[in-house]
Amino acid sequence: MASRNQADEDDLQDLMCSICKELFQGPVTLDCGHNFCLSCITHSWDTENIARCPECRKEFPFRKYAVNRALGNLAEKARRVSQSYKPETTSTFCEEHQEKLKLFCKEEKTPICVVCRDSLKHAGHSFITLQEAVKMYKDKLKIASSPLESQLKEFRQLQNQQKQKISVIQRKTQILEQHIASEFAKLHQFISNKENQLIQQLKEEAAGIVREMEINMKEIRQTISTLERRISAVHSKVQQDDPLHFLTEIKDQTEKFTEWQRCSSANKVTVKSLDLSLRPCSYLIQHDNGKEIKIISTVLSSLKLDPDTAHPELIVSEDQASVRHSGKKQQLPDNPARFTKYLYVMASEGFTSGKYCWEVGVSNKTAWCLGVATESCNRKGNIYAQPLNGFWTLWLQNNEYFACETSYVVLNICGNPQKIRVFLEYEEGKVSFYDADNLLPIYTFTSTFTEKLYPIFNPLRQTDGKNAYPMKLCQQKL
Repeated sequence: MASRNQADEDDLQDLMCSICKELFQGPVTLDCGHNFCLSCITHSWDTENIARCPECRKEFPFRKYAVNRALGNLAEKARRVSQSYKPETTSTFCEEHQEKLKLFCKEEKTPICVVCRDSLKHAGHSFITLQEAVKMYKDKLKIASSPLESQLKEFRQLQNQQKQKISVIQRKTQILEQHIASEFAKLHQFISNKENQLIQQLKEEAAGIVREMEINMKEIRQTISTLERRISAVHSKVQQDDPLHFLTEIKDQTEKFTEWQRCSSANKVTVKSLDLSLRPCSYLIQHDNGKEIKIISTVLSSLKLDPDTAHPELIVSEDQASVRHSGKKQQLPDNPARFTKYLYVMASEGFTSGKYCWEVGVSNKTAWCLGVATESCNRKGNIYAQPLNGFWTLWLQNNEYFACETSYVVLNICGNPQKIRVFLEYEEGKVSFYDADNLLPIYTFTSTFTEKLYPIFNPLRQTDGKNAYPMKLCQQKL
């Protein structure tokens, strides 16, 4: 009997779902050939969010399956056969009185027979038939399951909503990926075009310089050829052996040779020295305050300081490339261009259009100010160096970096820049400051320029030798 039961169980294994370990209920077949209850595979896929076979782990691009009716019929037949062989687990007779259980004690909540009803054990209890008890408790279970069914419905709705959200995010991700790829393709094309443009500019400029040098080379060759002919004529005259023949034309020959020497001295040809302007290689891709990418110039404008604008306490170097505070007032003419209230000095060149950049060395200084100012700015009285008054300036003072807008804008700068690069874009209305050593942006003013702008510098005061180092204009280096 045991062997038969074991054999029956082995036969049923082919009709059992590997997920719930029960006979198939509405079986479906996946593309890989494995079978599962429809509810089991649906729950499995909902849990993992991936269409995958629970047995062989093969993944599918879509939730695809086929209803296996034949297998479902076999499983149903096996279920009926299995139930017919199950022994009756619940006795229908009272163990104490061997009477059939027909009643239900509401107080004890248990089936009883008619003898139990009349016994002292159930004295005062109320009874109903088994059918009534079944109906009563089924109704109670239905009522109890109603909130659970409502919760189930609610959570299924939440599940569907979450699926939709996931689907939306996945779709948005795909769209954004395409957008990013498209934008960077444009950027790559822009950079490629800029590269080709700059290379072409370089080639054209180099070709023009070479043409001029080749013209000069042609003049040198012609001069060499002329000199060679004249030297040959002189040597030919010197080699004459007949004294009378030699001296017959010596006067005319001497005058001719003297004239040649005079012409050679008057028409000197020199080596033409021309160099590339650096404009074609004067660009660098740089983040503008971390928001956008732009191309900035890397060639420095050739600036000199204008001593006629310098405050009387400032010392401008002889080469007009640096300025420092002397601590003493000099006897200088009070011309209209000179600053007399604050320690400013302007550059000798101003700008009304275009893009320019320059660098200022501020190493070892503990305080300074630099930027640009309008030609008409107040140079004699009290001024607040803000854009409203024609000043766009960056400051270091009291160990703080700040920009002067309508009020001070304190800046969080990493480290202490040793050189500041100022980049003026006149038409765009921008004055930008960078750490020149790494080209990290510091601050950008945005305004509208309507008159000539001059680079401006303020080394600030030195006290007891502190902050005595000069501010220096840096020169372009290759």
